Amino acid sequence: MNIRILQPDSHPMRSCGANVEDLAAAMDQGLGHNEMGEIIDEKDAVPPKDVIIVGYSKGVPDTLRMLVKRPDLAKRVRCFYAWAGALGGTYLVDDIYQSIQHIDLPNAEEVLKNLLLSVYPVITEQGLLRRFDEFDMLGALKDLCTFNATAFWDKNKETINDLGIPIFNITGSTTVLDVPFFQVQGVLSLNKYDANNDMQVTQSKSKIHMPMATDLAMFNAHHWDMSYDPFPKTMLFSSKHVEHPFPKEAAMTAIIQLAAELGLID
Repeated sequence: MNIRILQPDSHPMRSCGANVEDLAAAMDQGLGHNEMGEIIDEKDAVPPKDVIIVGYSKGVPDTLRMLVKRPDLAKRVRCFYAWAGALGGTYLVDDIYQSIQHIDLPNAEEVLKNLLLSVYPVITEQGLLRRFDEFDMLGALKDLCTFNATAFWDKNKETINDLGIPIFNITGSTTVLDVPFFQVQGVLSLNKYDANNDMQVTQSKSKIHMPMATDLAMFNAHHWDMSYDPFPKTMLFSSKHVEHPFPKEAAMTAIIQLAAELGLID
């Protein structure tokens, strides 16, 4: 089975609505990153035909906003995997947003960019933080606040369900003993709402709840385990819980096989 991988060039730090154009560019023009994470030049871009979408974390609400704004694209989506999604936002962001919404964010964003560059310069080599002028920290955080995320979902859930796209929820669950020490407080805070949180989001906020959606799996893993490679030794921050060898390739293989078995792949 030959599967082409295309990653939209969505911005890591701006609103879900602003990222719609990047996701649509991947669907319409084939622009984004290839399977090696390399940026696809416009002259080499090939628009995809039918697609299977795997949305991780904020990628889930980003994608849903794209489908609401561009329902014509839904015809080409065979299924959608919500992978450790943040559809309902996260309680951890609520307090952060309330505390910084009146701060001079242009200066704060500049500090954040410089910190990221100094701590982990490889991210710029991979193109993850190229578009500095598009940073919108407040917009990104606002869309991850539970109250804003819930408002979007309540307004659009029937529209999304009527698109007829099969959706599969895949979540993570962890404990304070299995996360980096600097994430322990987040787990403890989320435990007040759900002991099966993944250190970033609770189960209810991670899942898409509607007739076209199915709960597929809950992995024993925290939010970063399910996406990132083990951190390099220079980035361990004295914590051993950033090296969890979660079997991402096996998990991805399994969901592709499931889609094939369900007849969602020709």
